[in-house]
Amino acid sequence: MHWKACLISAVLALLPFPAMAELLAAGETARTLPITLRDGRPMLAAEVAGRAGVVMLDTGAAYPLMLNRDALDLPAGPEVARGPAASGQEIVVIAHPAPAVTLAGRPFAMPDPALSGDFGFTRDGLGADFLGFLGLPALTGLAFALDQERLGLTLLRPAPDGALPVPAPEPAEIAADVAFRLTEGGLPGWAGRIGDRPVAIDIDTGDSGTLYATPDTLADLTSRGWLTGAPGDRVLSGLEFGGGRFGPFAVAVVEAGGAADMRPDPTGDLLRIGASLLDRHPSLWNMPAGRIVFLHPGAAFLPAR
Repeated sequence: MHWKACLISAVLALLPFPAMAELLAAGETARTLPITLRDGRPMLAAEVAGRAGVVMLDTGAAYPLMLNRDALDLPAGPEVARGPAASGQEIVVIAHPAPAVTLAGRPFAMPDPALSGDFGFTRDGLGADFLGFLGLPALTGLAFALDQERLGLTLLRPAPDGALPVPAPEPAEIAADVAFRLTEGGLPGWAGRIGDRPVAIDIDTGDSGTLYATPDTLADLTSRGWLTGAPGDRVLSGLEFGGGRFGPFAVAVVEAGGAADMRPDPTGDLLRIGASLLDRHPSLWNMPAGRIVFLHPGAAFLPAR
């Protein structure tokens, strides 16, 4: 299921916010944070305005830290944007004076104003203490390794040329290595194939894994055995990108251009990689270098914390 609002990203991009370099202290080159999983999504311990809970590491979120006012007592403020979540609910974005925030035990400098949405509809999946979404803009300028199997998020400070402050993964540990570009929706994206069929790919840690496809594509993938299972329980196989092959893994299926397609440009086929693949493969995101490396399960790079 999708949790985020999709059609407010353009508005949020116009609002100023500082670089979130305080995730690593001055002079600090590496830091490992424990994570938990809720509904397959990575969560970090947080406290906002005195309320303890968790925030989701959500690389599809368009703001450094979007707060969930359903779980927080925030002062009143003006509306700055609204739009539907991908799951259909309307999200009204409110601006507030920035509250005090700690993230994984350290102070986190919030943008001022802080932004919130009412994400009460996530309670069943994410809990009543879900405090918000930590978005990809909070990680600009950093590299990070996400290991959902061993429940760790390692933050790294690359050199100006993109070199990491730790030894790179061994070639035998690498399942795939891709150069990405940021798409119109602000997600890292690249090209791949499902079987012999080309497909655009992007990645979002806040998604479970979604295939957006035309009826013709769905019929073709089904006839070839690359997409199996009944509606609501679909499994994708034969995915290839970055020199690696992946699958089978679960995907939600959305008809491209249909009523449920909330992409900024709801045309064409797209595979959105999410928890169903990230649960199996640790990933190393080097944002300044524009690369993501997918590792084999149990890779020794950044071992268990």
